[in-house]
Amino acid sequence: ANLCRVFPEQALDFLSRVVGEQTQWPPSDLSTCLAAIRNATPELEGDNRYEQLVIFLRMRGQE
Repeated sequence: ANLCRVFPEQALDFLSRVVGEQTQWPPSDLSTCLAAIRNATPELEGDNRYEQLVIFLRMRGQE
């Protein structure tokens, strides 16, 4: 539905609330969604929430 592209700030906020250290498996399209957020609003790449989600993916061998 391209929600991450259309509503990047809101999508980032939602993802940061539902994906965390206790999450066993990341959503299958999390990296795609993060890329859409970055492309739609590049300044969000420096947001702590965005950075934490990227770290989450790296720690699980995904990017």
